[in-house]
Amino acid sequence: MDRTIAMIRYTDLDIREIAFALGYEYENYFYTVFRKHYGITTIAYRNTHLYAAPLDGKEEK
Repeated sequence: MDRTIAMIRYTDLDIREIAFALGYEYENYFYTVFRKHYGITTIAYRNTHLYAAPLDGKEEK
C-alpha cells in the first residue's frame, strides 16, 4: 500500500487512474480495499495529505 499512498499524495492523477495503474480492474474494489485498510476514503486521505512531507518524515531540500 506504500505505492498507493505515494501516488495519492504526490501525483495529480485521478483516484480512478491510480486504481488502474496499481492493477485494480474495478475502481470500486480499490476504494473498498483502501477504506478497509486505512479507515478513510481515498478522497478524504488526499485532501488531508496532498503534497505532505515524504513518507520517511524527512524534508526534501
